[in-house]
Amino acid sequence: MNQIFKFVYALIIFFSLFLVVTNAGKPFLCTILKKK
Repeated sequence: MNQIFKFVYALIIFFSLFLVVTNAGKPFLCTILKKK
């Protein structure tokens, strides 16, 4: 049960982050990818 909640929570954060990146900051995403 706890694992499922963590997964859903992470999915929501990832999706919202994806929306923000798509709307505002592709260069920001590139910077993160280059950092890793």
